[in-house]
Amino acid sequence: MKTKTLVLILGSVLLVNSGTISRADDKSDLERSVAALDAVGKDPADHGRVFASISKDTSVPVPTLEKQKADSNLGFGGLFIANKLASATGKTFDQIVAEHKAGQGWGEIAKANNLKLGSLVSAAKKSESALNKGANDQRGASGGKSGGGGHGGGKK
Repeated sequence: MKTKTLVLILGSVLLVNSGTISRADDKSDLERSVAALDAVGKDPADHGRVFASISKDTSVPVPTLEKQKADSNLGFGGLFIANKLASATGKTFDQIVAEHKAGQGWGEIAKANNLKLGSLVSAAKKSESALNKGANDQRGASGGKSGGGGHGGGKK
């Protein structure tokens, strides 16, 4: 009987922890996606393209995004996520940024508003992928045929 009870307790602990691990993975995925979007926009020559992509994905006009970025000091990843959170929660961009600057992570803000992290991670990865594809297409168009296989070492 003790063995059966131990197995049930252990199974319950593993089940509870698997949900925690999944949420932790989503949070780290979200942070990685934010960092990746920031990296895509590191080169000032790419800013126009990054603003245009974020505008397309969030339905926020480019001039508004430019002002938000300047006022908030967020990177492009934070700008993207804050606008997605604002849209999904009905809160303003400024309210979301204030929560973040008060110490809440993007994942915590999403959770506090009953949002699934997976959908934010997916949206951020989709945006990053589109930006990377656009950069590769742009390099190919401006440099002609490179003959180099197309999957180089990434951004500088």
